[in-house]
Amino acid sequence: MFSKSTVASVVLSASLLSLVSCGNDDLGKKTSLETNQQRQETQGLYTANLTSINTTVAGTTSGLVTFKVEGDEVTATISVDGAPAQVIHRQSIRIGNGCPDASSDTNGDGFLDILETETVSGKVFIPLDSDLNSHSGGGNYPVARSSGKYSYNESASLTSMVADIFAPIELASDAIVTLAPGEDLNFSGRTVIIQGVASSTQLPESVGTRDGLTPQTALPIACGILSRIENTDPVIVGNGGKE
Repeated sequence: MFSKSTVASVVLSASLLSLVSCGNDDLGKKTSLETNQQRQETQGLYTANLTSINTTVAGTTSGLVTFKVEGDEVTATISVDGAPAQVIHRQSIRIGNGCPDASSDTNGDGFLDILETETVSGKVFIPLDSDLNSHSGGGNYPVARSSGKYSYNESASLTSMVADIFAPIELASDAIVTLAPGEDLNFSGRTVIIQGVASSTQLPESVGTRDGLTPQTALPIACGILSRIENTDPVIVGNGGKE
């Protein structure tokens, strides 16, 4: 599990933009405030169409991911079809901006394991589990029904999520990444990865894993790239204490 440190406060209100200069002192204050904040393209509706990975063992998995940020509310929904049945499916938004293809199979074993996938998708940015407010909370993921379908719907406070994203955390492994002060928070272009095949699935020893997961649990089965289809004006978001 992961533990979080206390983080700098996150300012979501655009009221900082309305500060009016009333002399050199006020101008200096305004400039100082703006250097500690960044306009982030967080608001809006993002979607990703999921396409299959490792179809020889996972079958044809498809689905739609929506990620909506409206005011201080974040809502993630996922609808999946064709996933391995009766299997827990770990899912996450990744820091990278690509899905793996055949060229990512660097060991040539015919499978795209999680380590190979991460060379293009990046590591976990936001776990899509039972608690979107925290990297360390939740931990529960959906289970596909016998039909291979499952749905996911969770909401969170953008304030809490952003604070967690910028928080320095102690990790049991390096699976999760957070943003450094000054990094952009934009969701557009981030990768969504779905994982998990049946524990009885036969995989070669060359299939890599991480975090103590079995190769079956960690195996990617679908991937998609978030893109913005609806947006509002960017908001002011604290950048984690950049001076």
